[in-house]
Amino acid sequence: MSTLPKPNPLPREIAAGVFWLGDCLEQHYKGKLYHSYNAAFLICGSEASMLVETGHPKDFPEIERQLKDILSGPGRAPLFLGKPADQVFKPLGIKAGAVVLAMFGRDLALTTVSAGDAGATAGAVRVVRTYDRSPVGGAVAISPAQGGDRVLVVLVWKVEQGTRIGLLTVDAAGKKIAEGETILDGWQPTGAVGAGWSRSGEVRCSFGARSMYTAGDVRVFECGLHEDLSTPEDHGQQNMWRDLECAGMC
Repeated sequence: MSTLPKPNPLPREIAAGVFWLGDCLEQHYKGKLYHSYNAAFLICGSEASMLVETGHPKDFPEIERQLKDILSGPGRAPLFLGKPADQVFKPLGIKAGAVVLAMFGRDLALTTVSAGDAGATAGAVRVVRTYDRSPVGGAVAISPAQGGDRVLVVLVWKVEQGTRIGLLTVDAAGKKIAEGETILDGWQPTGAVGAGWSRSGEVRCSFGARSMYTAGDVRVFECGLHEDLSTPEDHGQQNMWRDLECAGMC
């Protein structure tokens, strides 16, 4: 049940087809009541709708109710691919709007979202890669504008030897450019993954992992990647990797 004053000011349509969802988080401190929130947003396009961020875990029942109410309205498209995603990555801004990627089990899917006077419009959904198993975590980043909107996808899997790290670059339409994988022996992933592509061209990814041999030893590993991730696949997978090092303790 919502804790906001009735009638609940959320959900609120802040732009055509874009809804602010969630609820207030009440916190008591030294006899005073403080209000904060962790919002979720719903983008309703012409072919699909998409949830951006998840909100606070305590708000899941309220957000679910808000989603059902909005999506049951006339002309509303179902959620991205019409089914729940295992992970929806942060939207990546491009000149035409945004690129959005999501994992559906073993499938990595991509769509583009553009905004205009008529509201947000989602393009066709494309499965750009099907893996042999579902990852335990992932992250995305995009090249600077001068890099031609290349999208970097970083995924990690738990394997018998340790952590399997997969890299994939695609263009804004989902066409694969390059791909590479490596395995970090003796460390298994926590699921926390990060990716970055700076304006200076530096490309890095990081992930949390715990030792398979020493209890309580949890670290962050960082991968340095080659700046030119437009290298075609047939140039060799190792072209994507520069180094792999321990960046520090969690």
